[in-house]
Amino acid sequence: MKTPSNKTYEVLKASGWYEGRKIDVSKDLDYVNDLGLYISKGKEFEKFYSEFGKLNLVTNLGVEKRYIHLKVNTFAHIVSDHSLKYDYPRIIGNLCSSLVMIGEYNNSSLLVIDNDTGEIYYIYDGEVSPLGKGIMAIDVLINKPWSDIEKWPQPGWWNKERYTNEKIGPSIENVQTVISNIKKGNSIFVNLNKCNLTKIPEEIYESPNIIRLYLNSNSLQEISSRIKNLIELETLDLSTNLLTELPESIVGLERLMKLNLSDNKLNYEVINRISRLKDLRVLNLADNEIDEISETISSIVYLRELNLSNNKIKVIPTELFDCQFLGVLNLSYNKIEEFPMTLSDHQYLYKIDFSHNLMSEFADEFADIKNLQWLNLSNNQIEEIEHLYDLRNLEYLNLSSNQIKSIPVSIFKEMPRLKVLDLTNNPITEIPEEVKAIKGLEINL
Repeated sequence: MKTPSNKTYEVLKASGWYEGRKIDVSKDLDYVNDLGLYISKGKEFEKFYSEFGKLNLVTNLGVEKRYIHLKVNTFAHIVSDHSLKYDYPRIIGNLCSSLVMIGEYNNSSLLVIDNDTGEIYYIYDGEVSPLGKGIMAIDVLINKPWSDIEKWPQPGWWNKERYTNEKIGPSIENVQTVISNIKKGNSIFVNLNKCNLTKIPEEIYESPNIIRLYLNSNSLQEISSRIKNLIELETLDLSTNLLTELPESIVGLERLMKLNLSDNKLNYEVINRISRLKDLRVLNLADNEIDEISETISSIVYLRELNLSNNKIKVIPTELFDCQFLGVLNLSYNKIEEFPMTLSDHQYLYKIDFSHNLMSEFADEFADIKNLQWLNLSNNQIEEIEHLYDLRNLEYLNLSSNQIKSIPVSIFKEMPRLKVLDLTNNPITEIPEEVKAIKGLEINL
């Protein structure tokens, strides 16, 4: 029988775990029930969470630092559309009937448990890794190189009866194989990335049953208005092409939830088009030529993640924060000079990247982002951070490459969960002893 390593016990004990730990999880059970995530009567979530819940584990594996946060409230913004309840069990298999959140790994991915079997899984962007049960799953996350962890490739997203076209590509020789499968009407997952395409094959427009379509890393210059025929489409990747605009008919993709248009030549008009996609959850417009965020973006009511990095944006419109479910916002590598003034009471926003801009000072409202956990403000022109306070859930703060000369002790008393503070490349002469003494805080200078 496998046993956890000594390192695993050391990391657990450093986080507050002890033999026989059993916390009250009644409020957490009520919480996940309210989210509609229980569809079985299993007890494995309660068993695991009463021993390991609410722990924050930080460890190193070689040069890689790992963060494991075992808490159910982290991903509320993701599960409000019940994706855990209905979609992810089908990734794992028909035998899995109930998944429940147990936390977060490296600030970017879900850790979930099958409430019936106790099996724990890592989930990121459709990819699944089985980790085992209980403390042994934690042992894998702490000690095993990521390259050695088994990964269930893209598919599995749907059950085998519907999913018949395994991932093919990237290879130009496979284009005809993919098209042949499309003609047979049995392909709901189509991957034609890196195939030197200059236009989308007509067979795709004639296949309304396609659910996920990958056409990234080609040489596409335009999209036909016939794209509207793909009425079942949920994921569309057109990144790394030569697109300058989208057809108006794209608004016909009423089920589209994930759209990647990064690394093209799109301008601000693209937002006017896609803002009519009411069900969109994830939008990536990085590496384009967008100099303005249209106020129509507020129409994307259920937007969860927005990436507008590496564009030419100067102003953040207040309408952006009308997207009340927004959880991840990346506006790095732009020309923004002022912080937005309408961040207060944004209950789902937990990760912000404003690095590599021209910001010099904070707005008072910044302190009101109560659930913010990850904040990158590196490579700006910030001199003072007095207004950066009362971020009680903040765990990662990057202020590197600014003009900060001193650190006020008081604001860190309002950040009890802060684990990493990066102050490298600032003209700081001294870190107050009170800040150095904060337990569990890693300071980089």
